[in-house]
Amino acid sequence: SKASSILDLAAGPGEPACRLSEVFPDAKVFCTDSSPDMVKMAQARAEKLGRDNVICAVADMNDLSVVESGSQDVVTANFGLMFTPDVPGALQEIHRVLRPGGYLVGTVWQEFEILPVLKQTMTTLLGHEPPPNPVNPLSLADPVPLDAALEGAGFEFAKGHRETFDINLSFGPSTEDSSFKAILIPVLAKLSEMQNESADGDDVIGKAVAIVKQVAAKRIDNEGNVSLSGVYRNVVVQKPS
Repeated sequence: SKASSILDLAAGPGEPACRLSEVFPDAKVFCTDSSPDMVKMAQARAEKLGRDNVICAVADMNDLSVVESGSQDVVTANFGLMFTPDVPGALQEIHRVLRPGGYLVGTVWQEFEILPVLKQTMTTLLGHEPPPNPVNPLSLADPVPLDAALEGAGFEFAKGHRETFDINLSFGPSTEDSSFKAILIPVLAKLSEMQNESADGDDVIGKAVAIVKQVAAKRIDNEGNVSLSGVYRNVVVQKPS
């Protein structure tokens, strides 16, 4: 179907906004993220791909004041909704900017194998379980509370809602340290902080890579790549006409 205006939330370095701009060449695609650094990366990606219909801007999904009410045909949120501390508030803002009959299309994690791998790695490194991460990628794994929030914001469920899909994420050849270091990206900031604070100048990141190699040793696919699985769920809802 046709869409003249698409708003992509939490787009990170520009996806799926850039892909959407290719699928819908006549639409304006607003590529947004709350991180200015990510928006700069998205802008660079759009320019490199020659996507003239992509407009990049800093915007938080809980404050879409830069977007006019009833102006968007589609709002997308690819693995983004689980990272806002106020899901009902974000859904109300999304509902506001959608035109009547417009759609919110998103994805949320239902299972994510990298999380237990990271937890085991950090537990071994620290000698005890790490504190809970305040940002939980599985915070919307249970569809019931999210569906209640969607209905509370005024949405109606559409075809494809709650469908789940398996995914395998390849981190690269198991012979390369960089593949295992890539698994550590969500905790690299913490590891760097620990390394900087180490009085003995310990190579904390190197130790973590060695540990995650052991933890993920059985997660090598048939092509010799480090591969972690996950299950994601579709969010497909419509603002009533």
